[in-house]
Amino acid sequence: MIWSIIVAIFVGAIIGVLARLVLPGKQQVSMLLTVVLGAVGAFAGSAIVSAVADKEGFNIWALLVGIVVAAALIVGYERIALKK
Repeated sequence: MIWSIIVAIFVGAIIGVLARLVLPGKQQVSMLLTVVLGAVGAFAGSAIVSAVADKEGFNIWALLVGIVVAAALIVGYERIALKK
């Protein structure tokens, strides 16, 4: 159980950072929120791809969709919370 949490945090950090890299400009989001939004993006990306495709194990599409979802969450957070 504890390893699942550690892996989720690690994957969330990677996806969150990759999502921030694909966005232009500087984002006003803390590192902790980047990890949280990255983890949510990873979970959503995995759920979306598993609903569409019938594959098990590592799937590059889940990673890519997770990055897109995390980037959208970061932009959405900035628009709503920071009133841009």
